[in-house]
Amino acid sequence: MATQAQIDALLQRMRGMSAADISVLAASSQTPESSMTTAPGSANEALWSEMVGLGWMIRREEELELPGRAPLVMKIYSISPEGLQPILNLLLILSQG
Repeated sequence: MATQAQIDALLQRMRGMSAADISVLAASSQTPESSMTTAPGSANEALWSEMVGLGWMIRREEELELPGRAPLVMKIYSISPEGLQPILNLLLILSQG
């Protein structure tokens, strides 16, 4: 269970993100069993990693074989059943300003 301080920190991070970044999470929260990926070091990766730590999201990795190159490791995120409502709550608060 997340503490109020953790929730406040997530909300603060989300307020600093672009609408495009937030839209990915919002769309995923409305699409059961969807998966998301993003660039390493992105604002979404930072946010989603924090949510993984709270058990709100699940992260898995897949390797893509590329001819003549080292495999590309993709991090794939999805919202956990336990995380759906807390994430929806954060999105609602964010939409209210």
